[in-house]
Amino acid sequence: MNEKTILQLLNTGDQDTLVGLPGIGPALANRLIAERPFDSLKAVEAVNGISSNLLQRLSDMPQEPMPKLSAESESMLDAEPQIVDETPSKSRLTDIKERIENGGQKIKEGLSGLGETVKNRGQAARQTMEKLPQKI
Repeated sequence: MNEKTILQLLNTGDQDTLVGLPGIGPALANRLIAERPFDSLKAVEAVNGISSNLLQRLSDMPQEPMPKLSAESESMLDAEPQIVDETPSKSRLTDIKERIENGGQKIKEGLSGLGETVKNRGQAARQTMEKLPQKI
């Protein structure tokens, strides 16, 4: 993510969104929310718990994080579908097929950046390990 996107996310994200970012827990999310607005990443670094390394991890993210689902949305995903109309079965099957295809597309969109995110985090972990002193 670029600096503008990071600042927008930190200035407007709710606690759940901020906690979804790497290296940010509930307490740090609360401090970020309390210290808003930020006009630069230097201003963000003034918040206790924010380091240049954490900001680098955010900038290494390929896209904005997916927002967490609300409890209501999650319960809707778990619920059994209800057929309320009495349309002919062929029409219902077509409708179900379309719903499945649309749901699959939404899942693909949600997972599109996952491989790149895993790759970036792996690289960051390797770089961190290389910086650690080796035990003899």
